[in-house]
Amino acid sequence: MQRDGEIYGVQARNFIVPEDGLAIIVFTNRSSDDFPMGEIWQRPGFVYDRVSAAACGAVDAGR
Repeated sequence: MQRDGEIYGVQARNFIVPEDGLAIIVFTNRSSDDFPMGEIWQRPGFVYDRVSAAACGAVDAGR
């Protein structure tokens, strides 16, 4: 599950991965005009890389 937000040039993306008991929050202090965070479904990009590392790392750690 993903939720997006932006206020005063700060972007936030919240992800919940219930199967793994994970909540992942990604922030940047750059507006979407200056820094496209990307979308999970688009694959490679800032958000995809961060969420993949957190989720795959949890799986690799034996969760």
